[in-house]
Parts: sequence; structure tokens; C-alpha cells
Amino acid sequence: METLPIEALRQEFAARDRSRPLVVSAPTGSGKSTRVPLWAELDGPVLVVEPRRVAARALACRIAEETGTAPGAFAGWVVRDESVRSRSTRVLFCTPGVALAMAGSGEMEGFSTWILDEFHERRADVDALLAWARFTGKSRRVVLLSATLDAAGLARELDATVLEGEGRTHPVDVEHQTATGQVLPEPDGLPLRLERALRLLDPSEGTVLAFLPGLSEIGDCAAWLEGRVPGRILSLHGGLSLEAQSQVLRPDPALRIVLSTNVSESALTVPDVVAVVDSGLERRIIRAGGFPRLELAPISQASADQRAGRAGRVRPGRCVRLWAPHARLVARPRPSIQVDDPQEWLLPLLLAGVDPSALPWLDRPRADGMTEALERFARLGLWEPDPWIPAGGRPTDLAHEAGGLPLPADLAGFCLRLRATAALRDGVALAAALSAARPLFPGKASPERMDLRDSIAEGSGDLALLARCLDLSESEVRAAGVHLSTWREARRLWERLQERWGIAPEGWPAQFQSETLARGLHQLEPRALRRRRGAPGREEFALGDGLGLLPSRQSLSLRPPPELALAVGVHGGTDAKGRKQVWIESAQGLTAAQAMRLGIGRPEVLAARRDGDRVWARWCRRVGKDEIGREEGFPRDRDVWARAVLRCLEPSVLEGVRRGLVLLGLERCREAGNWVAAPETPEAWLLRQLDRVGEPPDWPDLPVVPPSEDPVRLERLFPKSWISPEGTWSLDWDPWKGKIGWTGPKGAKAKPKIVVPAGWKLR
Repeated sequence: METLPIEALRQEFAARDRSRPLVVSAPTGSGKSTRVPLWAELDGPVLVVEPRRVAARALACRIAEETGTAPGAFAGWVVRDESVRSRSTRVLFCTPGVALAMAGSGEMEGFSTWILDEFHERRADVDALLAWARFTGKSRRVVLLSATLDAAGLARELDATVLEGEGRTHPVDVEHQTATGQVLPEPDGLPLRLERALRLLDPSEGTVLAFLPGLSEIGDCAAWLEGRVPGRILSLHGGLSLEAQSQVLRPDPALRIVLSTNVSESALTVPDVVAVVDSGLERRIIRAGGFPRLELAPISQASADQRAGRAGRVRPGRCVRLWAPHARLVARPRPSIQVDDPQEWLLPLLLAGVDPSALPWLDRPRADGMTEALERFARLGLWEPDPWIPAGGRPTDLAHEAGGLPLPADLAGFCLRLRATAALRDGVALAAALSAARPLFPGKASPERMDLRDSIAEGSGDLALLARCLDLSESEVRAAGVHLSTWREARRLWERLQERWGIAPEGWPAQFQSETLARGLHQLEPRALRRRRGAPGREEFALGDGLGLLPSRQSLSLRPPPELALAVGVHGGTDAKGRKQVWIESAQGLTAAQAMRLGIGRPEVLAARRDGDRVWARWCRRVGKDEIGREEGFPRDRDVWARAVLRCLEPSVLEGVRRGLVLLGLERCREAGNWVAAPETPEAWLLRQLDRVGEPPDWPDLPVVPPSEDPVRLERLFPKSWISPEGTWSLDWDPWKGKIGWTGPKGAKAKPKIVVPAGWKLR
């Protein structure tokens, strides 16, 4: 094997206490991602969690090459759409999502060492794995690998030991090249600015590594540079095949220009790099208002330093940054656990019976994000909430099925609810398309391409285009402007899901099942429904009074803009005036009448009465504060029916439910040994129960609140009365507020001298 700088730490690694986490910090290219797993393997099988698929494959192949074994024998990998491993595999690389699924199933217990690579990126799913590892005890070794990290500070947080290594580093001259008036990194004119930077560098041999934010920019720059600059132009990104990837990572003394996403910032080492051109941009997934979107954003200063360091590994290098020297970049990005939607790591933890609030987090997840994710799971039938314990409940049988699917949790729940419908095939194909890491149809399309896309969708809009394009040949979708590597990824997933569910290769419904899918997507994310506002030609779609989403010219469903849009794909950017905007790139258009018929929109019962054995109601549906339409009659929709039943109940019925819930709440307080935080209101409890009993529009057998399991002990712990020399006191225990109301004899002054449970207060 080649001698690498990290080898200096080998003996010290072996001597460190295996019961404590270990932080290994060493510069990029020092060899830590391949050597440390080999050292750890001497103690047993090793699982290496690698944030990017392309890196997981490349590193496993590198170890296989160094050990003289075939890929999948000694070292293998598992990513979402590919598994190369065997029973003899000793070092297994996988992505965080795969590792979480393995943790939920118990498979990770078979590894004696867990290695979390590129920990400095602070991905939410990797933070969740670290919290899981710390929670489950010291039966395994946990190793964190990082190139740029405050290792000492992290070690204090984790009670970990630290190993710091040195790399082969040479000085790097940093220069800045900007357009007039530009300060921060910007995407405008990127191909021309990259060409000027390359001419400024004027290399004669070696590799120039150019960092670009995404695949579209790589394609634009590659097309522009061809024939304009000397050297061979190559691309490096997550969608490359193993063969194309190995071609880039193979040493080559000839002049090469490698156009790369941030995958080569630290995860992969491109050999022979003598210079770097840094756009200063990256694409991040940002969530706002329920929408995940890819958005261009400036990198952090830590990333800029990391990228520049790539030029100083083999000899003194140069780095040209395409932004102003006085630009102020953030030092480090916020940990994504405090920003991202938690659903990807939350469901595996719940399936494993773990309470996320009990985990020893490095940084705690957003509470509102956790609440929203659990509410989404409940809407999709994946989670049965416990009203008496905040964020409490249990995963349903459907959730266990969803956890075994190679789909995001919400899309898995969406598909499982379509199993008994004619929309299953369309829905599963759509889920495969939506789960791709990038848009299938990026950038602007010519009128001819838009016509071709419309013919693929057979006039049924964006959702039909996304679903039906997965059954076409590569040549057919290429003509429509699809992003081929993304399409191949989505198609592989679609083929796996077809096999999983026994969906025949042929058999598309004659008509795309847009209405059934729209109803399911609205359940998945109610905030996806938006109403049109604005003058003709200047329309936008809004949920209320807030920021509107602009219709993209690339959307088939928004030409012309309909009354309502159920947005499933959006992207962010800046308009011609430099203002931040969000565009809808794929949606399902709806009329108000369709939305009312399909039960889409937030229901509100305006009036209700019991009419014999059935329930009559007048109701409306809303988008934000806006009313879509009104109906009256005997409601067939369960949400409307349950709210109508509630409106018909006598006050005495609600009071009986309240008294029953008080007893149930006191029972929970007795079990916990103190006050348990506020349960549901009687109205909320009934609404949830009515969703399980009776059939609309019939009058239901009202659910009965379960009685206390131990009324004698309950009366002793929470007495309803107390006798004093002054007379008898009446006590009222309120489990909603954790307070005890008391009423004594006239003129009495002393409060009851009773044993008050922890957390309760006398009022």
C-alpha cells in the first residue's frame, strides 16, 4: 500500500480507549477515510457512514484495490439504489439514510466499530446516528472523522479522545476575481468568469479543480469551455457511473480541468491538483412552508478554506476565488439538525422504540420541526399519537412497512395508502421521481421540448410527466430535456418498487389518476395547496397573506394559471431585479369545484344538526383564510362528518367526556409519579376517536372514555374531599393545568393539608 500521512497515527489509534468516542482530525487527502477503517477492522466488522453515495462507492473500491480483493468481498457499499456486499464483507460503507434503516432493524449491532466520516458537515442524519450511538451504550467503538473541525471542543462535549494528524501541505496563493460591483459569490456569467480564471492560471500540466454549485452549472461551463481553453475537461458529481468516476480519480499528469460539485471538497481526493477555481456557491436543500427546495447559496468560510487547500497537496498551488476579498462569509453553517425536516432520521428512531427527546444530542433538533413531522406521520397513518404525553405515541403497522421501503418516510406513507386504488402504479412512479436528489427536468426548455413533454404527459400536467417518463427509453427522455443521471437513478428506484409491489411492467391506467394523487399529496402536505392571486400575467400562488410562489414557465400544469395549485416541486433563486423568489416547477392544477369534490382544503363546519340517524351539515373549505367554496347536505368526508357530529353534541355529553378524561389524566399522573403535561381537550379527543368509529353520514355510537384502572388508589392519591376541624373541603383536580382547585367551609382560612404530587399547585 501507498504510505500516507495518516499512518503516523496508527499506533496511537490502536492504544486508545475503545469505550470512549474518538475524534480523528486530519487534513483532506491524508488518507483517514481509507486507513482508519482498516485499523478498526482488526477488532471486528466496521460500518463507515459516508454522507455521499459517490464517496461511499469510491472509498470502498479504493480499499478493495489496496487489499487486492474484489469490490463487495472485503470492502463493500450499500446506498439507496445499490448494494455491493457479501457475507465476508468486513468494511461496509453506507449513506446515513441506509445506516438509520439498519439501526432501526438491529443490523448495525453486528458492527464493532461505527465510523462517521465528514462529521464537520454536521448533517442532521449523521447527528442522529451519533446521538443513537451514545444512547445505546459502550458496546461498540464510535469514531468521528473530519478534515475541518474544532476537535478539542467536540471532544469536551462527547467526553471523547482526540487524534490530530498532519497532511502533505504546501502554501497556496489565494487570488480574487470579481465582476464590477460584485461582493458575494454570484452565479451570473459563471462560464465566462471561469474561462477568465483559467486563463489567469495558465497551467501547463496537472489538474485544475473548479468548484461549481450543481449539475446544470457543470453542464453550462463544460459546453462553454470546450475548445476555448487547453486541456481535457472532465466532470465529477454524484450522478456519475463508477467507470466515469474512476477515470477522474485516476492519476494523470496531463493537463485536466475537473468541474466538480462539493463532493470533491473533502469526500473525494482528485489527484494531481495544482490549482483551484472556486465559484463560492453550493446548492442546499432548504425547507420553508412545507416545501423542500434546492437553492443556491454562498459557502461558509470553512468550506472556502477547505477548497483552497486542495491546491496545496502535491506542490505550492494557486486558488482563484470568484468573489470579492472583503466579502463576509459565515464562519460555519448552522448544524442542519436545527434547520432540516427531521422525518428522514425520525421514523427509524421511532420504529426502534427510541424516544428522540431522550437522546444525548450534540445540538437539539427543532421542537417545531419534530411536531410537524409527527403530525405528518399521523395524517399518513404512520403514527398513533398519545394525547396525554407530548410528542408521545407509537408507530403503526403501516409505519413498519414504510420503514422497509427505499423511499422518504412521507412518500412511503403516500404510496402505501394507494395500495387498494387504481392509482397505485401512477403514485409509486411519481414517488420514485419526487424522491430523486435533483429535478428531473432542470433549466429552461424550448417550446418544442415543452410540446414533447406535454405529449409524454398526454395533457395531464406535471405529475403525469414525472411519473410516465420513467417508463420511456433513454433516447425518448433525452429529447425531452431530462437530466439523464437523475432519471437513471429514479428509474432504478421505480424498477425496484415495481418488483417490491408486484406491479406488472405494462398496465398504466388509461387515464392518469391525477385526482386520487392530488388528494393523497394534500394529506402528505396540506400547505402545498395554494390559491391564485394577482393580475393576469402577474399571477402568484399563496397560502395566505405571506410570500407567494411564482408559476414557472416550465410547468405544464400552470399554463394558464389555474384557480388552485398543489405544488410538489419548487426552486429558489433571484429574479431579474435581484429579489429572492420561489418558483413552482411542478404542480397539480385544480379548480375550486374539484377541490370541494375531492375534499382538498381545510374543512370548517358552519352549521350542523342531527337528522334522524344521520348528520346534516353546511361547511366550507379554505386555503389559508380564503374560502374555496361551500356545500351542504349529508357529508361523506370523515373530517367534515366528525366536526359536524361535534357541533351536534349536547353540553352534557362534552362534560361527561371531560370528567372521563380527568380520570384518565389522573391515572397517567399516578403512573408517572408527578403531573403529566396537558392532554387533549374533550373536543380534540372526540375528533380523534370519531375518525375510527362509525361511517359518514350516519350518527355514530359515541366513543366512551376508558375508566380508571384503579379507582380506589386514585381516590386515595387524588381525593375529592378533605375533612378539617373547620368542615369539609371540596377538591377539583385539573390535569390540564396541573392545579388543584379547593372550596372550603364559609370563613375557613387554612388551605387543605394534603400531600400534593410533584409538579401540582394549589390554586
